[in-house]
Amino acid sequence: EIQLYGVDGSEFALEKAKKYKLFEQLKKIDDFCSDKINWENNSFDFIVCKDLLEHLVSPKIVLMEIYRLLKKEGYCLIHIPNHFSLYGRIKFLIRNNIDTFGYFPNAKAWEYPHLRFFTKESLIELLEESNLYLETELSSFFTSFPLQSRLPFGTGDWIASKLALINSTQFAGAFTLLIKKKSL
Repeated sequence: EIQLYGVDGSEFALEKAKKYKLFEQLKKIDDFCSDKINWENNSFDFIVCKDLLEHLVSPKIVLMEIYRLLKKEGYCLIHIPNHFSLYGRIKFLIRNNIDTFGYFPNAKAWEYPHLRFFTKESLIELLEESNLYLETELSSFFTSFPLQSRLPFGTGDWIASKLALINSTQFAGAFTLLIKKKSL
């Protein structure tokens, strides 16, 4: 039997989640960098951490919580944007704007909620410092390639996917990593 639990910092997101009636429990966290997530150690087989770490002053605190909450053989799926793909760097040169992909179109530059910008290597280093390790990289499912959508018959998607398999730092729009808890 699968049981789903949810944690978010947004009351709006939690209200949306309640409408699906899939969750056993939903909790609001005011500050992911200081608030403990009120569940027992070793509670979960699988945790999804999507688009969170780049918003935090201290992302390692969340990763340590993930470590604490995962069961011994537990997994976590982490997804964060890759601002430094080849396409992102080209867009930055043209637009001279840190929000190269227009994630925050109505925000002023000083209001952007992305505080951290990760490379794959820096993310893996942070995971290792948190006693988590990379099991499988899935970043090739989130490609970022110049003119990808303009190539005929889906060839742009195929080419971008193959390039992201070879070098996700250059050709993935996001880093998506399946990680595992290290046994200490």
